Amino acid sequence: CIVDLIVKYLSSAFFQCPLCMEPFEIDDMNFFPCTCGYQICRFCWHRLRTDENGLCPACRKLFPEDPAEFKPLTDDEVLNIKKERKQKESQRKQKAAENR
Repeated sequence: CIVDLIVKYLSSAFFQCPLCMEPFEIDDMNFFPCTCGYQICRFCWHRLRTDENGLCPACRKLFPEDPAEFKPLTDDEVLNIKKERKQKESQRKQKAAENR
């Protein structure tokens, strides 16, 4: 299930854009602009295509006009992700409070 994959991804250390180091927005989770599978945020993808050379930083192929893979999340998937984020944050805060 895509939601399970996204929740697992969010709980890992790899949910930041490798270029700008900003956390991926929810709608960036299913965004893979290159056929090589390298994932960056839509902001960086747009910047690379319009202001830079338009090449994928990983494989150096020219980005296609349309992303290689992009499936917008459903409302239910977004709600589940937000719920999981809140739960993780609550657990993190509770653990931090216990360690004081």
